[in-house]
Order: sequence, then C-alpha cells, then structure tokens
Amino acid sequence: MKRRLLSLSLVILLFAALFIGLRPALAASESVRVRLFEAHPDLRSVRALSGFVSVGQAPLPVGPIEITAVAHALSITRGGRVLLEVPRLQIKTKSTSIALEVNGKIRHYTGTIDFQSTVDPHSHTPALVAINRVSTRDYVESSVGSELQPGWPAEVAKAQAVMTQTILARCKPGELLGDSTERNVYLGADYVRPGIAAQVQSVWNQILTYQGRPAVPFWYSTCAGRTSAGTDVFGSAAAGMPYLQSVKCDFCKDSPFWQETVTKIPQARFATVFGADLPQFHGVDEASRPLAVSYRSHGKKQMDSGYQFWTLLGQKFGWDKAPGLRFSLNRKGDDVIVSSTGAGHGVGLCGWGAAAQAKQGKTYKQILQFYFPGTSVQFTGRR
Repeated sequence: MKRRLLSLSLVILLFAALFIGLRPALAASESVRVRLFEAHPDLRSVRALSGFVSVGQAPLPVGPIEITAVAHALSITRGGRVLLEVPRLQIKTKSTSIALEVNGKIRHYTGTIDFQSTVDPHSHTPALVAINRVSTRDYVESSVGSELQPGWPAEVAKAQAVMTQTILARCKPGELLGDSTERNVYLGADYVRPGIAAQVQSVWNQILTYQGRPAVPFWYSTCAGRTSAGTDVFGSAAAGMPYLQSVKCDFCKDSPFWQETVTKIPQARFATVFGADLPQFHGVDEASRPLAVSYRSHGKKQMDSGYQFWTLLGQKFGWDKAPGLRFSLNRKGDDVIVSSTGAGHGVGLCGWGAAAQAKQGKTYKQILQFYFPGTSVQFTGRR
C-alpha cells in the first residue's frame, strides 16, 4: 500500500464534504473520470502503443504515435513525422486496453482517454492533460490493486475496496479524480491482480458510514505502534470525524518501516527552505507525532502543523527522508539528521497492520471498525 501524502488543500476539500448525504447505489455511476499522471503536472508528451485514435469522426489505427502538447494544440507524430495537429484527441480501446508509455514506463488502461494541451502554471510551457473515462468497476479493481502489497490477504483487499467505494460515494456527479496518492492511487489495468475482481465483487456497493453518512477514510502504510487522531494531524477540520481516533496497533511489526529510518540532508540545502537554525518542535500527540514545528525562512518566522512541515519536507527533499510523520531532526556536522518510524501520516487504516489482522482471521468489517471506531459498513444497492 502506498503511503498517503495528502495535500492540505485536499484535506480541506474532503472535510468540507462532511455533510454530503448517502447517495444511492454506487453502480448508478457507471463510469468515473480520472486525470492521469497527476504527479507530473509538467508532462509534455506520451507514446500511445495500442488503441484507436479518434479525430473528429475518423478513427485512425495507432501505430504507435507520439502525442505532444504544443501551444494551444496537440501534435501527433509517428516516426518523427508530423501526422496532424488537433485541439483535442481521444483514444478508444479496440481490444482489451490502451497502452501508454511515459518516461520509459508502460501502463495499460480500459475505457477512453481524452488528451488536450494546457499551460503549466509554474513553467508557463505547454503541458499535456490526459483524462481516462473508465467504468466504475474497473476503477475500483485497479485502485485496490494499486494500493495493496502483492500477496496481502483477501480481507485487506475487501477493506480497501470498501474505502475506495466510500470515496466515490462522496464525489459529486462527474467530479474529476486524480491517479496519485493525493486521494486514491490508480495505476491502470496492470494492477488488477488475480483474485481482486472477485474480492471487489464480494463487497460491491458497500461503503463505510458514520451515523448513516459516508465516512472520510484515510489510510497509509505503517503506523509503527499507534495511529493518530485526525484532529492532532489535520487540525480542527477533522473535529466532525470522531471515528479518526488514536488506536494502539502492534500489528504492523512486519513492515520494513517499523524500525527507525535515519537519513540526512546537507545543512546548506536544508537552510534554503527552513533557515539556518534547526526547526523547533512544539508538542507531540499521543502517538508521538509532532503537533507543530516553527522555523525561520528567508527572515520570516513560520509556524506549521507537524503534518504541514512533514509534507513540505517531503516535497522539497524527497519522501524517503522522513517516510513517517513520527520524526525528529538533529544536526551532526554539516548535515541535518532525520529520524522517523512508520510510513505515512498515521491517521486511519494502517496497511501493514490490516494485513496482519487479516492473517489472524479478522474480517474486513472488523478491520475497518478497529481503525475507524464507531463506523459501520453499509450496503447501498444491488450487486
């Protein structure tokens, strides 16, 4: 399971949706729209290796082709020769999936993919937007496979499927999703491993609820001993979610992140973001994760929540520097030493902990209720 690296803006967005009521059957939404390659906002081009290109009403077989964003248009080339320039482009599946190659990596998708050109707000250069319209079932199956470690028990996959469907139950009709850890990882058809389709089917149209409304589920890799309360990590925005409690969890001892991770950042580099003085921690929560961190950057004093500081640290220096939000900073010579345990923010479901509980015979409902006390799994419609 990928560790969750939720941006503060997303947290606020999810919390603002708290009062959305329970919608009808999930199956009523037959498809979802997903922006692909969300983690690469400056993406300029992709190679389409399979599928059919649709330009207006004329479908053209893909050969493969290169799709590149240029000013206000898309340039379609094959073998270095420009075939055409169009404002928009759609690729449809001819057989089982569409194959796209980005930065040397190939992913396969079902449904359709629409391309258009935009302008990256930071570099002010053309950037490629790719939106996959995929069936709801294919999306859930892929997301479950994308989030889980291969070989984890079926009950963990079921719990993940329930949480994914809960996210969809909270979405507005036609809402555009992303494919990164911002909300729910979606890496395409390659991640629908054997058994996942059956596991998703067994919990189809089941969501996690609190007092009859869809809950806001959070998950991550490893808590390393205890989860954190939502209010301690995300602040007052989580006050209406009492099921995001601090829970003792010794189940994730098999995780590679149970033991302390120690990394270093050159002081000169660290100072460009957080100033010359070592940042100061102001309190920790019940799980020993920092509540607030102060530092002086470019002559101005800053006070961030522990979560905000940890997110900024990861964005600037790499998520491997402090895999878990339970971290500390020390100076040694010309380096800042970063020590952390766990992986992820620590709120909600601990992936490695859930896997261990499933191996001990716990059901997906028991696992969800352990990490989200006071919630229940509710069936919302037909299978």
